[in-house]
Order: sequence, then C-alpha cells, then structure tokens
Amino acid sequence: GSGKTTVGRLVLRLIEPTAGTIEFEGRDLTTLSQRQLAEHRSRLQMVFQEPHASLNPNMTVARNIEDPLRLQREGRLSSRERAERVRELVHLVQLRDEHLDAYPHNLSAGQAQRVGVARAIATNPRLVVLDEPTSLLDISIRGEILDLLNRVKELYTAPPGGEEQLDLQQRGERLHASASPVSRSKISSSRRRPARSSPR
Repeated sequence: GSGKTTVGRLVLRLIEPTAGTIEFEGRDLTTLSQRQLAEHRSRLQMVFQEPHASLNPNMTVARNIEDPLRLQREGRLSSRERAERVRELVHLVQLRDEHLDAYPHNLSAGQAQRVGVARAIATNPRLVVLDEPTSLLDISIRGEILDLLNRVKELYTAPPGGEEQLDLQQRGERLHASASPVSRSKISSSRRRPARSSPR
C-alpha cells in the first residue's frame, strides 16, 4: 500500500503522472513524445508481480522474449540474431530449449517468472524495475527466483574489466557454473495455442 508498483509504472510511463518530473540519466521522461518514448523503451524494463498475467498468452515463450527485440529501434537484430539471443536468454535464466515452444499456460509460476526476467533483460536495459517479483510465488520457489535475480544483477553490474565485458552466452555459462541445477519441473503436455475466450 506504499505505492511501489505505482512508482515503478510511472518511471516506465506505463501510467502517466499528473504532476512533477521523472528524471533518468539527466532526461525528464515526462517530456518525451510517444515516438521518443518508444525509442527509449528498450532502456527501461520491468519484471512484473504476476508472472502469467505479464506474458502474452497467445505467444510462445520464444515470442514473448523476442517481442522487445522486435520493437527495439537501436541496434536492431536480424531474425536469426534474435532467435539466437532468445535461446541464450532462456539458458541464462536456467530454462531449457523445450520451453521455447511452450505457451505461458504450460509453465509453472516460477518458470513464467524466469521468462519475465529473460524478457526484461533482452534489450540490455539501463534500468530494470522489479515489482515485487516473488510476492505471488509459492514460498518454495521464491528463493530460486531471488537467487536468479541476484546472480543476473552481479553479471550485469560487475566492475570494469569484469563480467560486464562478457557476451550473453558467456554470462549464461558463468551463471550455470555457480547456480543450482535447472528446475526439473515438467511443462504441461499441451502445446496448443490457448483458446480465445468468446465475447459476452
């Protein structure tokens, strides 16, 4: 009830402020036009509180992670490069190749939040807002997600000459070398696109 979620959404301008300024890297984000905001969006990302609700249910895991890369204006990647980056990101958050073609409803809450983390860091943002990303998860997997977030933070905020000089694949290898084994939770056997609900 202290307004943390509201502040996080304001910083990303997912909701519009009624007054004041939002300064990031010396720039007032409230003055950006929609076009400028779209160009700036890849620098600001968020991991949401409810993992399944934050993912597009009609997109596969691969497409959910790829989506920010498709919208990125600077340093746009080819379709092949995007596919390679998505696969590397899936490994980085300790998921497996078989998850790429799954839909969000096939995933456990912990797996869905790992996808949310992968999507948030896909564009190498300057700021990632964490909106209580473990508060709605089962207590048995909260520690796993917190550990993942801490390890990802260490890899992306290392001092000069450290891991920040590594490419994504090398970061993933470092993460796997120091982390617990990949979760063995099975994904649902149904890989079909979820049925759209009929309008009432």
